[in-house]
Amino acid sequence: MNIITSRWQAIILWTYVGILFFLVPIACRGTATNRYVATNAPASAWPYDSWTSAATNIKYAVDAANSNNAGDLVIVSNGTYYLTEQITVSNVIVTNYSGNWSLTTINGNYSTVTTRCFFLNHPNAVISGFTITNGYATNSLAGNGGGIYVEQGRVHDCLVTGCRSVMSVGYSRGGGGIYVKDGTVSCSSVIGNVFDSRGSALTLAGGGGVYAASTNAMVTNCVIALNLATNSASGGGLAMLYALGLNCTIVSNYADRYGGGCVLNSNSSLKNSVIASNACFYYGGGIQIMGGATIYNCLISRNKSTWQWGYCGGVYVNGPCHMSGCTIVSNLCRQGGGGGGISFDFATGCKTNISNCIIRMNQSLSGHSDLYDANNGPNKTSIMFSCVSSGSGFTIESVVTNDPSFESASNGNYRLRNDSPCINAGINESWMINAYDLSGVQRIRYGIVDMGCFERLNQGTAYFVH
Repeated sequence: MNIITSRWQAIILWTYVGILFFLVPIACRGTATNRYVATNAPASAWPYDSWTSAATNIKYAVDAANSNNAGDLVIVSNGTYYLTEQITVSNVIVTNYSGNWSLTTINGNYSTVTTRCFFLNHPNAVISGFTITNGYATNSLAGNGGGIYVEQGRVHDCLVTGCRSVMSVGYSRGGGGIYVKDGTVSCSSVIGNVFDSRGSALTLAGGGGVYAASTNAMVTNCVIALNLATNSASGGGLAMLYALGLNCTIVSNYADRYGGGCVLNSNSSLKNSVIASNACFYYGGGIQIMGGATIYNCLISRNKSTWQWGYCGGVYVNGPCHMSGCTIVSNLCRQGGGGGGISFDFATGCKTNISNCIIRMNQSLSGHSDLYDANNGPNKTSIMFSCVSSGSGFTIESVVTNDPSFESASNGNYRLRNDSPCINAGINESWMINAYDLSGVQRIRYGIVDMGCFERLNQGTAYFVH
């Protein structure tokens, strides 16, 4: 055999194999197609590409779209759809035909079956415009996200309610309604869900409503309410690990352990949010901080802890953090264990910086109404340019101790009156550049920032809502 000829034959053969290697995935990827789902389709048939041949089972249409792998759109008509197994969403958008989540319900069908409703596992996976209810995740489903597990993707404009996550083993697990690892939950309401740890007091486990579990996880513009973390679980509404919460309303949640409203772990951030009327049994009726956190521009009010020796109705700090531009008011430590507003309880060396905050009108039977340091360690907490009733025992700078003069605290209006000593009394910080307060007013409006989460507008000032 001619050696040169055989070499060219080998080159041609491997070139052909290489072309096939790259072309086969392309050939397997079809053109993006609309798929349809309706409860009353007259002639349901694969590939479900018209209303006449629409799938009557959502999973059938989504599976067809997944296999096409082209970014298909699955359009679901109004009605209630009962599941018999979890729906996996890959490179697919699943949306409601009417755009109104109250008209289209995805029911996980517990206790007839035990299944989570949705599992998203692709960066382009989206579910939008549904009521998602009655999902149930156990250890067999990794115990995360009773309604939805977001490995990758986005949940948008959904109501997630009446779902449950139950487990007794694991680390950093939870999310009665939603568990998001690498993705976003946006413009959704997560209401009345449960995470149950079965009494295991698991490390970093919780999140009756949502658990966000990485630096790539974000919960934004959501209402998280009336959720429960039970049987020694923490984070009644929201639990975060390295994650970001933004523009959220977290109200009326409960945790058997820590953080009635939310738990912030390992450098999580919570910004421009309301944390109100939450409760826990032990520590942190509003928020528990563990392992570092950043809290900017938040209203933390009317939260409470209920145990006899529980610490703190507002924010329980068990790790380094920075709180800035927050209003922490009207929180209650019902028994005698610690502070009504903020309690600090961490090892020597942990540093907490509080700036531009108003910490007033909190209550505790221990006598430490606004601030309490459980360890009485020197120079561990720095409070600067803030309004507090007393700075005794803390490193303080430029603190206002006068009444902050709220518009109507008894009615929950914590904006500043024009005679407030907190106006133009803060210190400008880098995060405030191009930022907005909790009601959408520009920060640093008149040269120096106001204390608290609301900027005062001079009478007659026109402004836009961000």
